[in-house]
Amino acid sequence: MGTATAGGLCALLLVGIVSPVLLPDEWRMLPMAVFHAFCHQLADRSPHVDGIQLAVCWRCMGFYAGLVGGALLLPLVGRGDAWINGNAKWLLLGALVIMGADWAGPQVGYWDNTWASRMTTGLLLGTVAGYLFARALAVAFRGQPKFDESAFEREAPIHPTQTT
Repeated sequence: MGTATAGGLCALLLVGIVSPVLLPDEWRMLPMAVFHAFCHQLADRSPHVDGIQLAVCWRCMGFYAGLVGGALLLPLVGRGDAWINGNAKWLLLGALVIMGADWAGPQVGYWDNTWASRMTTGLLLGTVAGYLFARALAVAFRGQPKFDESAFEREAPIHPTQTT
């Protein structure tokens, strides 16, 4: 339930992002205004389709796409979920540091970032956030996420102090 809900909500965001291309001219500014609260929407840093600017920049596009992808990863991770959940703050921090470095590099003159680096760093952060969002919804709806671990089942070792 968490994956479907999170994936669906995040996919709706993607529809809103590409909607300027789908809407008539008189309605095009509506999604632009909605997403302007979250994104700078600089034309030279934003994707365009047939000359029409999408509602977010490349980095935000990667982030929102990553939200969907991360949500869809939840049922596929299996036993790795415990590790991801236990290291969630470090995964988020790492993704933020990488994104911050991509932003800071041009600010201090070390390198120029590109649409691909902006989208990739957004995708990385979005994937982590999307996974954790789907996991939080799964926990809220039904407790800890359930995974099919039959392939990993084995007899638990007996502690040396236990008797049989």
